[in-house]
Amino acid sequence: MGEVARALPMSFTAYLEMEEGSPVRHGLMGGFPHAMAGTSKTHNLRRIFW
Repeated sequence: MGEVARALPMSFTAYLEMEEGSPVRHGLMGGFPHAMAGTSKTHNLRRIFW
């Protein structure tokens, strides 16, 4: 049988390059990008003031 392919962690530089051209925002956790859900204006204000 063949071996299972393993994903390698992404470098911060590669993450920034990916984010620059992506219509979807991601967070980088443990070297792996994760798509983030959309936000509302209220959510964004809470992040700034709380």
